[in-house]
Amino acid sequence: MMKGTLFIGSPTRDNFVSSRLGIVIYPICVMEQKINSSKEVKDQENMDLQQYITRVYGSLTSFNVLFKTKGNHFVGERNRG
Repeated sequence: MMKGTLFIGSPTRDNFVSSRLGIVIYPICVMEQKINSSKEVKDQENMDLQQYITRVYGSLTSFNVLFKTKGNHFVGERNRG
């Protein structure tokens, strides 16, 4: 193995993927908070948007295959605790 090369499951790879997922996840979380706190979004619209956001979180869990350690896995809303 060459030093500095990004291999799947390496700590460097985990950090790289984590930082990239963080770039995607943070704006989604901000959008979710804004939707939930908005007085202008009707209940049905809020439910629809929440379902879209849940699907996005679910799609992001597919990136967990890139992590060697489970501690670095992305966890969706249902599995947070």
